[in-house]
Amino acid sequence: MYELYCMWMDEHHRGVEVVKKSYYNKVFNTRFNLGFAPVKMDTCNTCNRLGASIMKLSGDESRSDELESVREELAKHKALNEAGQAVLTAIDKGNKVLPTP
Repeated sequence: MYELYCMWMDEHHRGVEVVKKSYYNKVFNTRFNLGFAPVKMDTCNTCNRLGASIMKLSGDESRSDELESVREELAKHKALNEAGQAVLTAIDKGNKVLPTP
């Protein structure tokens, strides 16, 4: 957003010095109650269910085989999800396949 501010200043107030990025961020964060942070990722119902099962089974050593099975299922689920996300990011709105990193 700072870059947009700089472009706006250049277009509308040519010759006026722009403020430093640190000052811009300080004003933006304190006066507008907004901040800059990475987006938090949601989890799906399967991840939530398996995570809860792991928490429940973690305290019971007699069910260690079941715990390991649930952990493996969660790992497989996450791997499939990551693979699916890679495919989704490779396809744009025109359904053209784009290279992914």
